[in-house]
Amino acid sequence: MGMALIVPNEGELILLEAAVGKTAAGNTKLKLYTNNYTPAHDDVVGDFTEFGAVQGYAEKTLAPASWNAAAAGTGTGSSDSNKASITYPQQTWTFDGTGGDVTVYGYYITNDAEDKVIVAEKFATAQTVSASGDVIKVTPRLTLGTV
Repeated sequence: MGMALIVPNEGELILLEAAVGKTAAGNTKLKLYTNNYTPAHDDVVGDFTEFGAVQGYAEKTLAPASWNAAAAGTGTGSSDSNKASITYPQQTWTFDGTGGDVTVYGYYITNDAEDKVIVAEKFATAQTVSASGDVIKVTPRLTLGTV
C-alpha cells in the first residue's frame, strides 16, 4: 500500500497509556493528507495538511469496537505473521468531482480530540482525485512484536 507506517512519539504515548488503562480508548479519526510529506517520529498534527472541504471529502471516525486483533503466529505467511496485529475494516472515500484536482499523499490517524497523531503513512504513489467516482481506500492496521 504505502511506505513504512510511522507511529510518532505522541502516538506511542497514547497507545501505551490506553494499553494499561491509564486513559480510556476512544474513537480515532482517519484523515487523508495533501502535502508532500514523509511521516516521522516527531510528527504533530500541524505537519499534515488535511484534505480540504472539496470533492465531498470527510474524515472517517474509527470506533474502538470495530478493530479486529489477531494473535502472533496467525498471519498469512508474510513477514508479519509472527507479530500481533490489529486491523480496521477497509475505509473508502468516493469523491464527487467538485472543487478541482487534489493530490493525496497519504493518511494519518488522530485521537478523538484531533490534537495528536497516532499513526501516519505516506502512499507509495500519490493519488490524484479529480472526477466524480474517484476512490481512495485505506485499511488501517497496526502490527507489534518481533519475529
